[in-house]
Amino acid sequence: MQLSLSKSDIESHAPNVAGVYLVCRSGPGVSHLDIYVGRSENIATSLRTDYEKASDQSSCIWKHRPTHHACEIVWWESARIKRHQQWIGRYRPICD
Repeated sequence: MQLSLSKSDIESHAPNVAGVYLVCRSGPGVSHLDIYVGRSENIATSLRTDYEKASDQSSCIWKHRPTHHACEIVWWESARIKRHQQWIGRYRPICD
């Protein structure tokens, strides 16, 4: 499920747990674009950092006008690394 990449949706819906996440541009009348796939010990914190344009990849992410995010909880680091690589292969994000 994709949620809006808004401060309120991040605060309300992004989990404060480990996992992987996708930042994309999507919606009616908008061409879909998978922008960034991240992995994190805390998805909500990472999304807030990206939203506040304070992460290393922020300039690339915001250049492509993101609108939505999605995430998956993945507790174990080894599984998170594997899932992150799977998502990169699946979504082929334009920012690394």
